[in-house]
Amino acid sequence: MNQSGPAVEITKDRNGIHQVVLRNPRGASARVSLYGGQVLSWRTDRGEELLFASTKAIFKPPYAVRGGIPICFPQFGQRGSLEQHGFARNRIWIIDDNPPPLHPNDPSEKAYTDLLLKPSEDDMKIWPNR
Repeated sequence: MNQSGPAVEITKDRNGIHQVVLRNPRGASARVSLYGGQVLSWRTDRGEELLFASTKAIFKPPYAVRGGIPICFPQFGQRGSLEQHGFARNRIWIIDDNPPPLHPNDPSEKAYTDLLLKPSEDDMKIWPNR
């Protein structure tokens, strides 16, 4: 299967949340929501979905998405004083406009993007950067 569409594409879900779709030249893809920095889909070059997403998943803040590959930071579960799995999964991530370059020996067929989580003032009160 050949790649359809650009290697990196910015889209929106049905609630207006931005997503990044990454595709390799053979057609495999991954879809990452900027809400929580969460990988929502990972498809093989044959279009086979490799990740689970619950049919009960709510894709709208303030609810974390159920399924895929979530970011659990700075805690897992309720092992700390923060909300379940920490605050990172309930924040809007941004795309780094100036990412570091790939290593010169890396093949150029890779699709990539760097996501950043900028802490809010409230985040810094509960989890200060030290």
